[in-house]
Amino acid sequence: MSSPSEENKESYRFKVVLLGDARVGKTSIKNRVMGKGYDQRYFMTVGVDFSLKEMGGHTLLIWDLAGQKGFDQIRSNYYKGAKGAILVYDITSKSSFDNLARWIEELKVHSPGNVPIILAGNKVDLRETFDDCITPEAGKQKAIELASQFNNSVFFIETSALTGYNIEKAFTLLLNKMVEDLGKKKGKK
Repeated sequence: MSSPSEENKESYRFKVVLLGDARVGKTSIKNRVMGKGYDQRYFMTVGVDFSLKEMGGHTLLIWDLAGQKGFDQIRSNYYKGAKGAILVYDITSKSSFDNLARWIEELKVHSPGNVPIILAGNKVDLRETFDDCITPEAGKQKAIELASQFNNSVFFIETSALTGYNIEKAFTLLLNKMVEDLGKKKGKK
């Protein structure tokens, strides 16, 4: 039997976009949170991929957007109405880290406003294998810089789609921020 507070709790649907360069692990992250496990093979996302995830009494409409430059025009249509984003980089790829501002610019052009962004440094399982990885400190600093540059909420987390490390936590953090933002907007009315 549910408590009275649970019965009165509203359920929301939030559109979430997964952004970042090609091959950073966006699809693997989406598959992990959907309970599909990890597939070692690489399958390029052609345009977009869509999934629904029930979480915390709410529904996440997860749009996995292709990272290749050739899909710029297609991606622009799928940002509209986004209430949150997970911006992914590969900790072994400096170029994916250096391109993060470009992704936020694209998001802000097509979905204006301050939507919470989770900056996810993915593939932490490779940290012991590669010498020149992006450090957690650099990731935290980048989140602070991006938040200031774009006057937007940006929260940092490290993840591993291979092991599942912090995948659920990243989506939970984003969901909590979206619910909090919605509560603030309703309180202003």
